[in-house]
Amino acid sequence: MRKVKKVENFSIHIVISGFICHVDTHTFAMKYRDKIVELLKEEAALIQREVTEMVEECGVFHGTPLNGEDWRELNDYLSGGAPETGPITTSMAWCCAGEVC
Repeated sequence: MRKVKKVENFSIHIVISGFICHVDTHTFAMKYRDKIVELLKEEAALIQREVTEMVEECGVFHGTPLNGEDWRELNDYLSGGAPETGPITTSMAWCCAGEVC
């Protein structure tokens, strides 16, 4: 629980060592999917942008357009499907971990 409190006050990459592994971020993103999707949609509406645009700007993409496989994985994630362990779930974890925790 101390780690969660530190995440709220600082930055996830400072306090959760090893959180860069796809297995850890995938597990986190899947566990908190409902909350993450809700946060993404709220933020997108607030700034009047599409969720996909926001995803391209955060996490492992850093402004790089999503390719076809990434689009499929993102749509799987957003619609409740079962995306593979990889860049989409890693991005979801990194983009929203501070808010979810």
